Amino acid sequence: MLAKDVSPDEVDLTFVGLNSIKKDIMANGEYKPTMDANQNHTVVAYAPADIPAKKKGKLTSLDRRRQLYHRRCVANDVAFTLALIGGVLMVVETELTFYGVYDRDELPSFIMKSAISASTALLLCTLLVYHVINIQLQMFIHSIKVMRFYAIFT
Repeated sequence: MLAKDVSPDEVDLTFVGLNSIKKDIMANGEYKPTMDANQNHTVVAYAPADIPAKKKGKLTSLDRRRQLYHRRCVANDVAFTLALIGGVLMVVETELTFYGVYDRDELPSFIMKSAISASTALLLCTLLVYHVINIQLQMFIHSIKVMRFYAIFT
């Protein structure tokens, strides 16, 4: 039947939302289509049984890549925060020493310098973790299983 042979009354342009699709899915996972008064199908959808179930404890490749991206973003955020803390501590320590609140030989100056050194050491560790995660991500994207091969081919 050609489109010009169809009258506007015969065309069903009813929008069926997700709620009606959910109502049409039976308990066993099969799809029961919505029927209008003329017994015409108004919704075409795939049965949930056609979609493979996700195995628990087994990450799919998309989940693994998403997990690595998330870990890399967290490592990046931690590194940025530690860098800001270290920079602020350096400025505060320099200003307090410059204005004569304490001398460089006193205990508060030693504590501030120790905090600056600790934040710098943590920053270096975080950058190392970031690069390890980035290498893992690149190995995963290129399907390289052994890190030795990644070092050779890059």
